[in-house]
Amino acid sequence: MTVRAVPRPELLLAAACLIFTVAVYYPGYMSPDSVAMLSQARTGVTSNVYSPLMSYVWRVCDHVLPGPGGMLIFQNLVYWLSLAVLAASATANRLLRCLFVASGLSIPNFAMLGTLWKDVGMEGFLLATVAASLSAWRLRRVWPLAAAATGLFFACGYRQNAVILAPAMIAIMLYCLSRFHTPPPKIRNNGLLPAYYAGLGIGVLAALLLPLHLLNNYKIQDARLWSAAMIHDLAGISVFQNANYLPPYVNRDGLTVSDLKHMYSPLHANSLFVPSSRKILGVENPSDKALSYTLTDAEARDLPFYWFTTVVDHFGSYLHHRLLIASRLLVLRTGQPWYPYINGIDLNPFGLTFHRSRLNAMVNRITEYAAFATPWYSAWAYYVIVTLAAVVSFFWRFRYAWIVRWLTASMWLYFLSIFVFGMSGDFRYNIWALACAPLCVFLLLCGARPDAASKDATPPSAGSPHPARP
Repeated sequence: MTVRAVPRPELLLAAACLIFTVAVYYPGYMSPDSVAMLSQARTGVTSNVYSPLMSYVWRVCDHVLPGPGGMLIFQNLVYWLSLAVLAASATANRLLRCLFVASGLSIPNFAMLGTLWKDVGMEGFLLATVAASLSAWRLRRVWPLAAAATGLFFACGYRQNAVILAPAMIAIMLYCLSRFHTPPPKIRNNGLLPAYYAGLGIGVLAALLLPLHLLNNYKIQDARLWSAAMIHDLAGISVFQNANYLPPYVNRDGLTVSDLKHMYSPLHANSLFVPSSRKILGVENPSDKALSYTLTDAEARDLPFYWFTTVVDHFGSYLHHRLLIASRLLVLRTGQPWYPYINGIDLNPFGLTFHRSRLNAMVNRITEYAAFATPWYSAWAYYVIVTLAAVVSFFWRFRYAWIVRWLTASMWLYFLSIFVFGMSGDFRYNIWALACAPLCVFLLLCGARPDAASKDATPPSAGSPHPARP
């Protein structure tokens, strides 16, 4: 009698969720950022204002299935497959596996899965990094860690500020490696284990950063995105101090502090450069003036020092400006998320339009209600959930305690990059917190069960060179 292998339920559920997501959003939503990246995918990458790596990936998808459809399928394949592999690697409990995969349908996160944003791609690849790391632990094999490193490379390539969380993700990879890999006796017997793993971590980080630097700068114009964030900060300080603190190489001829007050909005730095955006951003009596600048190499070197000294001299005004952005980012006022989603394809030169289906219209109504009439989009709550899971990990010993701690560190490091260099309070910047909240709770529940990894990962045989750790 032939026994057929039954697919794991979490894989079937992930496949169903993938089909459902594509059915709801096909061919995919496109913001102006998405349009710019598709343009670069087709005509060539010339600047790092937008993700060069995402444009390169989109070029491949565009050859297979022209337009946004191929990219939508690829983006969601990475996301849902990562959830399924993560669930299968963490526990033998089928119910917990399925519940975790189903958490991907959480409205704030699901509403962004249809948009071709680098943030969404980053989230999928970061989940792939964690999934591959846990898979290495379960299988007691090193090769999945190569997949984890690849996922981290793509995540950091999609969003350049994701580099700040790379050390925490590498720590997760090395922790999973340590659960089954035995270093050489000379290292163990001489107390060199910390140095051994630190060296591995530095090596992985270097192998990640050098190709990323080349990818984002080789024969590509450096847009110096950080400069716009600094100019936004200096404009905010000027408004609150009632004095012009913009550097002399920013076009400010005839620009008064009064003009700045009718140009500045903490919601988005575009308020300084795009007059048409001010009405949308709620600027009172918006001015038609605009800032502009082109930095020379010398000015690019001077601006960080000018920004730093101004911030130190007027730290209260700087903090007030940044907290205004953070308050909208974290949605401290229930039902008032800023730019939580889009629901179509923006104007583009490719003739792409979005034809809304009944299913899409129904999902949009649910999303809109959740965003503006419920606390579901209160981003601060997701940060609290992750942080509480980390606190629990110090008082309750469970299998994945260290992974939860490093995930929490990665979340807060990413938030820090947004807090310091973010130029708006867009809700999508919380996407890694949205992913970490159910992940950390899931790992906590899985780690509390004796079957969490013991049944899935049998100890190596007696002849194995890498015996299992207790």
